[in-house]
Amino acid sequence: MTTMATDFVRALQEEFSSVSKRLEDIHGKEDAIRAEMGEQLRTLAEERTRLEARTRHLQALLTLEGKAQKPSAAVVAALAELPRQRSLADEAHQLLSETARELHYQDLAAALVDRGVQIPGKEPPKNLVAHIHSDPRFVRPKRGVYALAEWYPKGTKSVGVRKRKRGRAPGKTTKSSRRRVAV
Repeated sequence: MTTMATDFVRALQEEFSSVSKRLEDIHGKEDAIRAEMGEQLRTLAEERTRLEARTRHLQALLTLEGKAQKPSAAVVAALAELPRQRSLADEAHQLLSETARELHYQDLAAALVDRGVQIPGKEPPKNLVAHIHSDPRFVRPKRGVYALAEWYPKGTKSVGVRKRKRGRAPGKTTKSSRRRVAV
């Protein structure tokens, strides 16, 4: 190769390295901003929920005292513009649809929290399970793992489905019930 060709290749490689480095920096900044925004959105959502609850309680107390208050037009308009809050089951369904793979319930809860979804309770992963375990859109292909029912053939049972306790059949007597008590 000529020196001109090697200089050209070297210049291309340097430019490629420079652009790649800048692109990595931008991805890092985007991730940091997303994390910060997620935390701020979580904080605002918690405060909004507390204030909405307090407003409802104050309205109820004022109504009991015969001094019912209506929220201002600005508050009504702001509440109307807020997007409807989706259920935890809806959020979990959307996440599993997007990832297209089954997830352990703790990983599922962590991914939802990373997205800014608030899971109430002392143990959010267990609370998430309480919200999705009876939803027919989900199945448990393995212990602790949740997937979408649409990924599995009809009639596929979730693992861990409780069976009826074995007991005596109706109409059968037990040894103790056959004992006669002398009177």
